[in-house]
Amino acid sequence: MPNLKPIDPATADAGIAASLAAVKAKLGSVPNMFLTMANTPVALNGYLQLSAATATGKLSAKQREAIALAVGQENACGYCLAAHSVIGDMVGLSAADISAARKGEAAHSRDAALISLAADITEKR
Repeated sequence: MPNLKPIDPATADAGIAASLAAVKAKLGSVPNMFLTMANTPVALNGYLQLSAATATGKLSAKQREAIALAVGQENACGYCLAAHSVIGDMVGLSAADISAARKGEAAHSRDAALISLAADITEKR
């Protein structure tokens, strides 16, 4: 089965290089997921636009990351858990918050309800 190779930002076209530079500026590095999506610029830019749009919604960055952790745990996705643990830390989730989110729990009732709903939807599809 063929595998997609991550794009090297140094050899990417100007548009993709700019998108990857923006990711690096925001996260401090460019995760392989973004480098691999860069093989299809519309996929990378679509993902970045969706991420930007959800950032302006009613959920805080901490809530979004806690939900991502609960969903990653439900899907048994080690990559997702690693990435969202790092990003969760960046947005202010404590180690206890990250651990709780992975268990479908949170200290505040609204957050616990959001996390539980996300895990339940993921489990029942």
